[in-house]
Amino acid sequence: MLAITLAITLSGCGTADTVREKALPVVAPITAPFPNSDMLSEFYDASDSSDTVYETGVSEITDITTNPTAIANTDKSINYDTQKAMWFSYIDISKMLTKKTEEQFTDSFRTALANCEDMGINTLYVHVRPFGDALYKSDYFPYSKIITGVYGQTPPYDPLEIMVREAHAKQLSLHAWVNPFRLNTVAEMESYSGIVGYPVNDWYNSGLQDDVATAPMLEYDGRWYLNPSDTRARKLIADGAYELVERYNVDGVNIDDYFYPTGDLGWDNAYYVSHSNGVNTSAEQFRYNACTEVMSAINNAVHAANSTALFGICPAGNIDNNYLYEYADVRVWASALDDYGRGVYCDYVAPQLYFGYENETQPFETVLLKWRVFTRVPLYVGLACYKEDKTDKYAGTGATEWLVSGNAEQSVIARQIETALADTDGYALYSYYYAVKEG
Repeated sequence: MLAITLAITLSGCGTADTVREKALPVVAPITAPFPNSDMLSEFYDASDSSDTVYETGVSEITDITTNPTAIANTDKSINYDTQKAMWFSYIDISKMLTKKTEEQFTDSFRTALANCEDMGINTLYVHVRPFGDALYKSDYFPYSKIITGVYGQTPPYDPLEIMVREAHAKQLSLHAWVNPFRLNTVAEMESYSGIVGYPVNDWYNSGLQDDVATAPMLEYDGRWYLNPSDTRARKLIADGAYELVERYNVDGVNIDDYFYPTGDLGWDNAYYVSHSNGVNTSAEQFRYNACTEVMSAINNAVHAANSTALFGICPAGNIDNNYLYEYADVRVWASALDDYGRGVYCDYVAPQLYFGYENETQPFETVLLKWRVFTRVPLYVGLACYKEDKTDKYAGTGATEWLVSGNAEQSVIARQIETALADTDGYALYSYYYAVKEG
């Protein structure tokens, strides 16, 4: 932890910002989102005066409503002008939580918060739904085996309730991190067939996944995923977001870069053919529209549950890969604003810029500049603590720049934090385990 702590201190981020209710960018609204046909260009030409409107499917977005009988959370969220965030992955959480007593978990989490405070962190991205399972009480998703060791087993305490309480006691913002599409493996789903009363489990037990032309969930490489194009799946995702914010006093919800699990259009081709309804929409556009509708649904659900809570998207740092493999229309999501300057699809983006300055194909500063050009919501830079003191085998000629041997001032992370604070609205470190690991 010492190297990361020194890196943050040297970068001038040890002092917390003033708490605010919600981040709102003061910029003019954009009426013509960036076209995905531009996705392979090196930079977007900001002087382009074209009024071509990209086919986002905005006018076709289904009005996915949440529980009309629920009462919205009226508590004011804790969020910061300059976000200095830490990702807590389900792996990080499991080390503190699995088969632990309430006292043991609380003590471990308090220690983690103290470490975060020492590092100048003011915001936590806590993994609460990694595989269609919940580290909290949910009407839509079974309890995760990460809590008690047994999938679907009711725990003796509520981990998320504890984490929110302890974080807020230190004026730390807590955003609930979910994977909206990723579910359990094929083998796990079969072994969980006795679990009933939750949408995904009931769909599976009733065999809805067998007809790929209509299925709300599809399999890829031994794992099930919610089908982004299916209205039942989208409603489940929106309802799950609403539930988190309405039931718990979380300050936001965010998702990472698991969208479509494959760039192979054959994966959902049967569904596309049966649901394109004769509209002249390509399979690629069908996918872009599906993911965009999900972003809109989550954004609306979060704000309906608590108008001061935030919704953030943490996509892959490589912009082209978002389009080519995941069908995540990040240019539109990061740029579209309503008439009040609020994000149409999200309140912030935190792309995972897990590249060094000397990366041969994706150098950090070049990639960051690309994101800065089109992003109009607050931009936080995701940074890879796990690469410190390791060879980056995917970086080509820049493979060894992370080997700093504990020299905090010269470390890649220290320099990137300094860049992020100078040029963007903040940063997020991935992840807690790597940031505090000794040596």
